[in-house]
Amino acid sequence: MYRYNADKTSRRPVVVTNLELFFITSVFTSLLILFYPGHRIEALVLSETKNYDLTVMYLQNMLRQNPKNTTLLLALCRSGIAAKRYELVEQILKKLVQEKNPSIRHEALRLQFELYKRLYHESKDALQKKRYKKILITLLHSIAKKGDFDHARIDYWYRQAIAFHDLGAALDFIKPIIEKPAHPGQLVWLRTCYYIASQIGDKTMRNKCLIRLSELDKSGQDQWKKALFFILLDEKKDDEALRFLQKMAKASDKWMAELAAFYAQHNQPKKAAKIYRQLFEDAKDPIKQRTYFLKALQMYQYSRDLSEAIPFVRKEESRFIDDSEVAKKILAFYLATNSLDDATRFSKKILQRLQHKASIPAKASSSKARQ
Repeated sequence: MYRYNADKTSRRPVVVTNLELFFITSVFTSLLILFYPGHRIEALVLSETKNYDLTVMYLQNMLRQNPKNTTLLLALCRSGIAAKRYELVEQILKKLVQEKNPSIRHEALRLQFELYKRLYHESKDALQKKRYKKILITLLHSIAKKGDFDHARIDYWYRQAIAFHDLGAALDFIKPIIEKPAHPGQLVWLRTCYYIASQIGDKTMRNKCLIRLSELDKSGQDQWKKALFFILLDEKKDDEALRFLQKMAKASDKWMAELAAFYAQHNQPKKAAKIYRQLFEDAKDPIKQRTYFLKALQMYQYSRDLSEAIPFVRKEESRFIDDSEVAKKILAFYLATNSLDDATRFSKKILQRLQHKASIPAKASSSKARQ
């Protein structure tokens, strides 16, 4: 440090030694302690954000008066990291991370992580760099598994885990926010939880987040519910999948169709036919009506339960008389179920319809000729 001689004719800089600087700081601090209230001095020193070296000196002197003041100790660690007083900070933090007070311990753990992160990034030696990285990853795992961190800093810890490619720790850090009641911002973390859990194969957390997403994410509810359903199928949890579908089918035709398909795939065609028939009867769109009728027809044929099937097909056959594909399938259904009288009757009905349609152009041509 330099000072100027008071003699205006001489402007040679005079060096102030570290001992002198320490003495000046000590005296100044003593005067502050003597004339100012303690809380005023603390506030003054803690608000310093530029001259970290000087702040470290002030804090060290103040701690001589009050060596157990954890607020000052943490402040000394923050300033010490900024001033690159790494050994001093390391020694202090070794004690502070053992504190029983969680808020002090959490901040000490965060500063310890910041200290080793600085050392990792600043190290030029490959072996040292590797050592610091190992310390950082061990810290991440330990803090995440124990949940020993300030939950208000979840975003900070999550970003540190991602920066060091530790997806397991990243998932552990966001667990507390997943398990809380619904609140703004939770959807982002739920989606993150789902994708990370899927990536690392944590099926329990993946399913937990999917259930929450299917309940809370109104814009993507269908997407998450389908994902959950297919996961249950993939894991061969058929009973859970069925209960899920039965619940969902109460509120949506799409899920009713999924439930019918589930019954069809699990060799329960009678139940599938009943649902497809209901979907057909509720549908207003002709395309959907056609789709559900054909599916019901197919399931009735597989079920061999003709007591409901035959009356239903007889009732609806006229609706599809002009649809050659559906008409053929109705005829095939009658034949496959040994309903030969119905097959004969329907065949005649189709023939009459075709003759009627053929006669219309002929009548029209005859009428023009007479004119």
